[in-house]
Amino acid sequence: TRQAAPPAVPEAPVSPEEAFNRGVEAQEKGDLSTAAGSYEEALRTGTGEEEIRGRATQNLGVIAHTRARAELEQALQSLQGQNLDEAAKKVDSSLKTLNSAESMYRDSMRETVHREALARNQSILLADRGKAENLKKKIDELKKLQQQTRQQTQQAKNQQQKENQQKQNSSQNQQGGDQQKQNSSQNQQGGNQQKQDSSQSQQGDDPQKQNSSQPQQGSNPQKQDSSQNQKGDDQQKQDPPSARQMTEQAEKSAEDLQKKAQEMGQKNLAESAKQAKEELEKARQEQNQGKGESAEEHLKKALNALGGENSDRKDGRDSKQSEDRNDNSKDSQKDSRKDSQKDSEKNADKSSDQEIRRPSQDPAGKQPEEGEMDKAQAASILEDMAKDEKDLRDAIKAYRKQRFKNAIPAKDW
Repeated sequence: TRQAAPPAVPEAPVSPEEAFNRGVEAQEKGDLSTAAGSYEEALRTGTGEEEIRGRATQNLGVIAHTRARAELEQALQSLQGQNLDEAAKKVDSSLKTLNSAESMYRDSMRETVHREALARNQSILLADRGKAENLKKKIDELKKLQQQTRQQTQQAKNQQQKENQQKQNSSQNQQGGDQQKQNSSQNQQGGNQQKQDSSQSQQGDDPQKQNSSQPQQGSNPQKQDSSQNQKGDDQQKQDPPSARQMTEQAEKSAEDLQKKAQEMGQKNLAESAKQAKEELEKARQEQNQGKGESAEEHLKKALNALGGENSDRKDGRDSKQSEDRNDNSKDSQKDSRKDSQKDSEKNADKSSDQEIRRPSQDPAGKQPEEGEMDKAQAASILEDMAKDEKDLRDAIKAYRKQRFKNAIPAKDW
């Protein structure tokens, strides 16, 4: 007879210390996902182990901080690769990850007594956040200027088309009106003789009316001039800017865009802005000579240099074509991005002058090295401690008030 297999022995639960140590080993090897899982397990099992919980939370903050620095490095690489949209996404992701890391650092500070390394890490985090925010500001300004230049060029083209159409309609109306004026002039010549005879007879009959009307006629020119000036002012307020004025604004924006793109190393965008600026300058020259149709053609070329009316879809196609040229296939693109991310995480983790500190593997082992605390970070820590103390005092007051609210005072006989 076959003997039954012995029942499976359940695995012994992992202690908080063991889970923490596994996390440190994985983190040293660069396996951040495994390390994060081990630290989270140490937090679940180490409910009453404040020191282990504090160190595990700190290391989770270090992992998030490392990833944020890697994302910031990838943003810079995207910027160098002329991919402005991808760089903006990476910077936003880096800032979110930095916020998560800072939250973990603060939570760790409430549960551990070893705060020197934490203070140093938070000081580094503030510097990294400053770099990310500065890069985000520059990218946002460049994208905003790019959009502004494109919109102004589009508006100038639309206004030029409108003016060209108005000029064409006016020319056609004038040709038809000249014939009407000629016919009207002939009819008027026949009627003028009759008016002249009638006027002479009327002057003889009404000498008093003629004299009384003269003072009133003298006052009317002033009212007429004032009315004309008012109408002129109202007309200026209502009239939109001319195509030439819009072209001048677009040309100035294109020049600013070219300089800003050059400062940020965006050669493709700087070249596009330069082409647009040249076409806008030609359009303005044609406008000064009254050549509206030729000016419209130059405005179209300027708009095409900036991406055209469907610029968003075009930018997406150009970005994809650029990636296809740099990589042989989609598989090689994925491998390249993975390798780049790993290298960025390693470089961010092993930075010599701004190294992110981790606690030792043994929870009772050596103390972390001391680091200089940033003044802003020190003020933030003190503010958090003061807030915690105030919350505790308020909680105690509320508890006492609730407890003794209905208490009956003892009688003193």
